[in-house]
Formats: sequence, structure tokens, C-alpha cells
Amino acid sequence: MGFKITVGILGHLKRCGDNDQFIYFSEIFQRLNQALQAEGHPTYKEPSHANGDSWTVRMEYIGLYYLKRLAAHIALYEELPKPVYGEPFEEDNSFHTYIDTLGLSAETHHFDHLLFHSDCLGFYLPVDFETVIFPDIELEIPGDMIGSSYRLRDECRNIAKYLQLEGEFHFKPDEFLKACEHPEGGALWQQYPVESYVCIVLYQASLKSIQSGFAIVFHS
Repeated sequence: MGFKITVGILGHLKRCGDNDQFIYFSEIFQRLNQALQAEGHPTYKEPSHANGDSWTVRMEYIGLYYLKRLAAHIALYEELPKPVYGEPFEEDNSFHTYIDTLGLSAETHHFDHLLFHSDCLGFYLPVDFETVIFPDIELEIPGDMIGSSYRLRDECRNIAKYLQLEGEFHFKPDEFLKACEHPEGGALWQQYPVESYVCIVLYQASLKSIQSGFAIVFHS
């Protein structure tokens, strides 16, 4: 089971001729701007031209879980957790501790925009705001939480330093897939291949969002 991460969804839908979904997401972007205004943030206009470049990656839920667990552990203990190759939350409550305390237990590192976000629905907007937005329920925003592409970029950079990924941002996906088959590799990121892959995907998405003015959309 998984979901899609898309940057440039309106242009993609226009090119596909999917008018119903185009209208659906266009209306959501209007409500997202209402949420921004309610928090005193500047609004933005989601580009919708059909000739724009869109970017889509399919993501597995478990991959995002792995990265969230790792980020929470860094935030709480300032170190990487023990590598895991099965269900990540069986013996490590870092993620739940971070969520339950609203990140207040983290003294040095905070990953609110990564961790306070739906695992399959929602938006990161190309607007720089520090605090994750929890919009009014009446706005009916999918995912119920709104993040900033700028803050997601910074959080992924922070994680990348711990994984010694600084020189790996222009990665070849096959290298990470091979590392998943043999996660005991020599490089540190090879010991955390799933987390590293997801970190770089989100980092690339955030860069594309900031550079293009498109939102990052988690959707089915």
C-alpha cells in the first residue's frame, strides 16, 4: 500500500484532462489560502498552466514511517536509532513520545513539519512559516495539517547530516534499492537505506516546490 507525492498537481491534471480532479484541487487551494490568512501568513497562487513541469513519486507508507521514527529519535536523543529492518515501532517509542508531547521533549532538533503531517494526504506549501498549521475543520483540508516546503527542506537537510548524505542528494534510486537488499553496507546511509531514500525524495520535492511555486501534495 502506498500513496503519491506530486509537485505541480494542477498542471498535471490539466494535461491529463481530468477536469473533476482539477476543480477539486483548485477549490482546496483556495481553502488553503484561507488557512494561511487565518494564521497571518502571505497567500500564494498555485500555478495551473498545462505546460509546467510536474513531478510525481510513489511512496510506501512504511518508508515514511521509517524516516519519521529516525527523525524523532534524533530530536529526542541527538543520535541515530538502531537500524531496523522490520516494523519500526515495535521497540522504539520515539515517534509517539515526540507526537504526544507536541515536540516539546526535543531540546535541540525539531522536525515538526515532517512529523506533524498525514502519512498519505496533505500539503506542503511554498510559503515559509515556522509553525505547522492546523486549519479550521470547517475548511475540510485533506490531511488536517499544513506544512511549509521551506521547513521540510531544512528538516531533511538536518537528517541528511546525521546520515552522512550531504553528497548524495543527486542520487540514483537503484543504489538505494540495492542497499535495501544489503543494508549492512559500509556507508552510514547504506545502514539506513529506506530512511535515506525517503529523506532525499522529500528533499527533492521541497526544492522543486520552492523553485517552481508548486505545492507538494500527498494523495492517492
